[in-house]
Amino acid sequence: MEKYLYFAQGDGANATSEAVMYPASAFRGADVAANSILLFFNSAETSTQTADDDEDLITLTITDGTQKEVLKAIAEAMAGSYGIHQPPFVVIADEDNGVFVHSGITQVEITLAA
Repeated sequence: MEKYLYFAQGDGANATSEAVMYPASAFRGADVAANSILLFFNSAETSTQTADDDEDLITLTITDGTQKEVLKAIAEAMAGSYGIHQPPFVVIADEDNGVFVHSGITQVEITLAA
């Protein structure tokens, strides 16, 4: 069963770009920096986008030094390594409710392709 990854950036999750959900198969890769991880996904294509838009960006602000552990937690969540009965809805980062797949994540920013 495919997993669906949820991200909310702490603005109430009630307007465009404040919360998004992607199938795990839309994940394209990650890049790291000193205090952040950039996650790339196939575009969710909202009403403001065109077919030429190709990638959305999720920026996770993290505690520096936790890059590998955070990436591992995300990969395990996508793979469902918590058991076969894991629900398909997986919260990776929900800033509104303070729920994160790893304690090193502190903030979320969603940038839809435009």
